[in-house]
Amino acid sequence: MDNLRDSVSRLQDEVICTICLEYYTDPVILNCGHNFCQSCVVQYLEDLSPNVICPQCEEAIQEKSFKPNKQLSNVAEIFKQLSCQAQKEAGGPKERLCKKHLEPLKLFCEEDEALICVVCRESQHHSTHRVSPTEEAAKEHKGRISSLLEAIKEAREKTVGFISSKKEESEELLRQAKTDMQTVVAEFKELHQFLEEQERLFLARVEKVNKEVVKKREKHVAELSEEISSCDSFIQEIEEKCKQPAEEFLQDIKSISQRCKEKEQKKVENPIAFRPGLKHKIQDISYQIPSMKRIVQHFRASLTSTCQMNRTDNLTLDPETAHPVLHLTENRKHVQWNTKWMMLPTSSLRFATEACVLGSDGFASGKHSWGVEIEEEEGGWAVGVAKESINRKGIFRISTEEGIWALQDNGTAYSTSPSPFQVIIKLMRKPRRILVFLDYEQGQVAFSDAETNTMLFIFPQVSFSGEKMYPWFKVGHGSILRLWT
Repeated sequence: MDNLRDSVSRLQDEVICTICLEYYTDPVILNCGHNFCQSCVVQYLEDLSPNVICPQCEEAIQEKSFKPNKQLSNVAEIFKQLSCQAQKEAGGPKERLCKKHLEPLKLFCEEDEALICVVCRESQHHSTHRVSPTEEAAKEHKGRISSLLEAIKEAREKTVGFISSKKEESEELLRQAKTDMQTVVAEFKELHQFLEEQERLFLARVEKVNKEVVKKREKHVAELSEEISSCDSFIQEIEEKCKQPAEEFLQDIKSISQRCKEKEQKKVENPIAFRPGLKHKIQDISYQIPSMKRIVQHFRASLTSTCQMNRTDNLTLDPETAHPVLHLTENRKHVQWNTKWMMLPTSSLRFATEACVLGSDGFASGKHSWGVEIEEEEGGWAVGVAKESINRKGIFRISTEEGIWALQDNGTAYSTSPSPFQVIIKLMRKPRRILVFLDYEQGQVAFSDAETNTMLFIFPQVSFSGEKMYPWFKVGHGSILRLWT
């Protein structure tokens, strides 16, 4: 059996090219008697030209003097088939064979990460690569893969935990949203009922006055119509008497003259149809309408501010506009008075005389809102909106004429920028979080206390004339303002 294996091994050596170490493919024979794959020897001779020698015996050969060796090609093909057949018929576990050499894949190339046979190991391609037995390589790679799998499993468990927590969080949010929806429906239903009741009462008052006016009008029209009818009858009677013959007419002239004088002397007076009390009722209703409009406008602005405004949560402060005495935090959300004057680059955008700074975003359309938190207020503060063209280099007054719509605290009172006159706002508590609202199309600027959801002030409507409006902040000595979301 061993002799047979040796014979098979020697036969295998005879059908393997000594250049590529693979079974012959289109073998050729040189003049020295050695055989090689045609492609291998052609490449070999090209590399060695002009000194052409046999790669096996180093005997000089003539270029292109080799001839095809059909018999060897047939033997190599037969050996391949026999090797495959022997492998199939062999008992025990089947081994994977190299497709090129039909040898068992017993080795693993670490560089190429591929299984190879012993013949492949001797080839030029793998001769310099790190190679290890398949069992050792499998053990090493299994260990590495196991470590990776443990990390993947751990990540999977975390992901499962994330899904669970997000599910619980989403369920809580959905419950809160459902509760909020029910509350909104209930509140608006109650509001509808209240408004409908107020509308009914208001219209009932107007209708009552209308009926009283109509009743008075009809009464006095009837009285005056009766007087007119009496006059018409008297006129007709006298006109008939005037048509009588002279003797007959003069016979009753004394009575006719007396009656005409009495009728003529009777004063025709305009009766008091509508007493002052009734007029006062109408005036009261008329006086209440502007107040009602202001209440509705205030309510609409307050509701719009909480429901429809686009919160500008990504708003930051623009360092290019900040006065040198102001210090901005790295995230550009805080601004405070700095006792040290900072040396900043010269910029046409920077406020030079007033401790002001603008927001990073300007608005030329839409509805927007942002929150300002007053952390300290020793030296006063002011927040609002300003036109892009605001004076940044000279002294200016906080007023709408300067292009500023603001709410300010001077340390003693809260007030608004004059529009056209300054309004002093009396507050029960110091606002710590203020929401600023800008409705560009409606030309409206408003302020509310975010903690109590109370509207503080609404400026009269104005046109911004297509100019960009920027969030505007003025910081007093010792004050700190912070944008919040």
